[in-house]
Amino acid sequence: HIGIYHERYLDDHKVSDTVPADTLVPALAEDPRIEAVYPRLHVPGLLRSSRNSRPALGIGLDFEREAAHNSLLEPKNLVAGTLPDRPSEIVIGETLAKELQVKAGKKVVWMAQDANGEVASKLFKVSGILKTNIKAIDAGTVLASREALAEVIGRTGHAHEIAVMLKGPEAIPEALPRLQAIAAQAEATGAYPWQKAMPNLAAIIEWGNAETRMIVSILFVLVGIGTLNTMLMSVMERTREFGVIRALGVRKGSIRLMVMAEALVLGLVGSVVGVALTGLVGLYTSTAGLDFSAMYQDMDMGGVSIDAVIRTGWDWPMVLGLTLGMLVLSVLASLYPAQRALAIRPADAVRK
Repeated sequence: HIGIYHERYLDDHKVSDTVPADTLVPALAEDPRIEAVYPRLHVPGLLRSSRNSRPALGIGLDFEREAAHNSLLEPKNLVAGTLPDRPSEIVIGETLAKELQVKAGKKVVWMAQDANGEVASKLFKVSGILKTNIKAIDAGTVLASREALAEVIGRTGHAHEIAVMLKGPEAIPEALPRLQAIAAQAEATGAYPWQKAMPNLAAIIEWGNAETRMIVSILFVLVGIGTLNTMLMSVMERTREFGVIRALGVRKGSIRLMVMAEALVLGLVGSVVGVALTGLVGLYTSTAGLDFSAMYQDMDMGGVSIDAVIRTGWDWPMVLGLTLGMLVLSVLASLYPAQRALAIRPADAVRK
């Protein structure tokens, strides 16, 4: 939800632009609005085996802190070996392992530029191999302990990113000033909402929201046309009935109100049935989820890995808003049919 970075890191992503994680993390953990804190390093480099070498991104994690929450570290993703339990061990992607011709238990050398621009290297043992079906991870990512990578770049106790998870995204506006004050304790360090830290993902989500609004608008137009057609046909089929009612002295306002009430009931029944059917489907999709793993081999969005099993959830304010909008649309769609009913002449209608 909120990330803490060196003030230049989001623009340049230089290895030297780190923040003192070991100093800031304890202060962050004291805030009751914070659910979890994940300090991480991101170091591009070269991974070498006895047979080959490949460029890769080294991600330094605190495995004990992230094992229960980071989806990349789930046991189902490990096709061989185990997660590292010591600083000298790493986990690599399956595609990268095949290209380097290494298996779990073999040794590799990690080479990268340190914070001073000098080439540094460290010998690691491959403790496990990941298969996530995300091309960028399986073919070019090394997961190592933050302690080990910090030693390689000469920034012990530091991190490029401190990812802060709150109780929920709605807590961001309230928590951000407090986190900015904590970040200001370190030189040239700031706290930023996730939209600033991950602009590509934010742009994709905004595009998706705009697409959803467009689809809903089109559906509302179609429903409005369908309601208008239904009400108009109902009025035309009851021409004689409306003529008799007019002949009996029923006022125009009452006839208009009757047609609009019929449209309101039509919209209300349709909305209730629609929500009920959606709820039945949602009981399954919210628990079992929809598995897209067979359709998409590379499940990522804006550089962020996405679980292949998508689970739905209820947004009750949106459900209520759409239902009310549908009722209003139904009433508005009945105005023209109501006007046609008022235009019926009693004498002509009774003769039909």
